[in-house]
Amino acid sequence: MHVWWGPELIYLYNDAHIPVLGKRHPDALGRPAAQVWPEIWPQLTPQIDAVMLRGESTWNERAYIALERQGFREDAWFTWSYSPIRDEAGQIGGLMCIALEDTAVLLAEQERARIEEQRQRKAQELQAKLAAIVESSDDGIIGKTLDGVIATWNGGAERIFGYTSAEVVGRQILMLIPPERRGEEADIQARLGRGERIEHFETVRVTKDGRRIAVSLTVSPMKNSAGAVIGASKIVRDITARKKADESLAQQAEELARSNLELERFAYVASHDLQEPMRTIQCFAQLLQRNLGQSLDADARENLGFIIGGAQRMQALINDLLTYSRVGSQGAAFAPADCNEICAKVLQNLQASIQSNQAHVKIEPLPVVIADATQLGQLFQNLLVNAIKFHGTRPPRVRISVQGTPREWIFSVADNGIGIAPEYFNRIFVIFQRLHTIEEYGGTGIGLAICKKIVERHGGRIWVESVVGEGSTFHFSILKRERHHDGEALIDSAG
Repeated sequence: MHVWWGPELIYLYNDAHIPVLGKRHPDALGRPAAQVWPEIWPQLTPQIDAVMLRGESTWNERAYIALERQGFREDAWFTWSYSPIRDEAGQIGGLMCIALEDTAVLLAEQERARIEEQRQRKAQELQAKLAAIVESSDDGIIGKTLDGVIATWNGGAERIFGYTSAEVVGRQILMLIPPERRGEEADIQARLGRGERIEHFETVRVTKDGRRIAVSLTVSPMKNSAGAVIGASKIVRDITARKKADESLAQQAEELARSNLELERFAYVASHDLQEPMRTIQCFAQLLQRNLGQSLDADARENLGFIIGGAQRMQALINDLLTYSRVGSQGAAFAPADCNEICAKVLQNLQASIQSNQAHVKIEPLPVVIADATQLGQLFQNLLVNAIKFHGTRPPRVRISVQGTPREWIFSVADNGIGIAPEYFNRIFVIFQRLHTIEEYGGTGIGLAICKKIVERHGGRIWVESVVGEGSTFHFSILKRERHHDGEALIDSAG
């Protein structure tokens, strides 16, 4: 605290604790204050005049002082407060001054100001980046009020609809909506009023040139600081090209399904109608062989054998083609099928082949699945037949196993046969594709194609892993299914 008195404000109270001001001023007593602190006196004069001339007290006036503390010069700030001192007659004869150093406070305030300035600058930069992103987006981004008036309109919206921002801002959003769909906007507005967000709503809108385009809308409510909905932000994506592509794919899928059905019917009719003439050829050729065989020369008997063999192969081919055509059209309804029982029946069917080839078949515990049991048996039988047939010089060793995933069962039929080269992994599942001549290995070349069709009917896939000379493992998957509560419909257990 300092006390100054008289017109010249003579320093009367020499506080020995004044090192905060840089030096004690031991000779300050009795001297004018302007001589004690000449470096700051100009800053103090306005406040002192207010006290001495008008008797006003001033508080927390800040002044800067360059101090010398222990030989070092440094910057400091002080807060000065002044009060008038009156004599017995009530006249102002001096003043009392309190000086508090608040450099740390000022520095803290400056740091806060710097941080706030930096925050605002970053916010402005972020806002500018967001604005640039919004403006350059391929999607239309539109802001509108709760009563449907367009408030903002980005470049994407201009590209989609053809209107400039100046042409639409301030106008009703209904200008973009076909008359028959304007009821959608009322529903959207009602949902926005409840604070709901609308995602990927597909509809139709109208462009400036009158074209109707398919769009996907995502509409979000905009709220004020109190949480009240004041408008909406709408993201518009032009999906016209995608819709056309989807329609084209759907049309192609429909045409493909129709074509496949026609092919199945053709294959069925063709194979069915070929049965009788092939049986006739085979029957009469066998009659000729039996009745005239001894009277024919060697060449004639050989040719007759060729006829009978060819007829038999054609009969097998017709039967397999008939089976292939019936997989999709005449399959049984799916029902619980015990794969252990199915494989046991298959082994009985192949008992003669297993014994003649000295084959060993190991079947690990298998699950009960929801499937067409007859077709599943055919699938296992075809794979086992191939595993035994293509065994090379070693006796066949075949193992049937299964692994489960949350969504499907993956069955494996592994053998120690001749194997398959990688370039043929996909080819072997195509109908009539053979890797060996009929003289090397018998068959029609339809077996694996039938397997593939059966697996696909069950919602699965089939593939092979193989090493030439070491063996092959055929894998196929069956979706895990369960009965619906009504006892008839079937659904995937995986959802």
